[in-house]
Amino acid sequence: MLGHPLFLEAPAGTQQIAEGELKVNFPIVGRNVERAIVGGLERHVAGEAAAIEAWVAEHPEPRRPRGGCSRPTPPWSWTR
Repeated sequence: MLGHPLFLEAPAGTQQIAEGELKVNFPIVGRNVERAIVGGLERHVAGEAAAIEAWVAEHPEPRRPRGGCSRPTPPWSWTR
């Protein structure tokens, strides 16, 4: 299997695009196996996206400190 992921900026966040080529060299059933693998990958990615969305909803972005500090602060100093 050859391929690569591509991450693009989207209005609501990030869009992930995966492109690649999958070839199963097995007589008669090879194409069905390819479809099953791709379907499993699609379900897996959809499950990952749902898990990330749930995590982000439960962990709102911390407020930035006053004074316009642009460097990240350690997690133990975040305030909510």
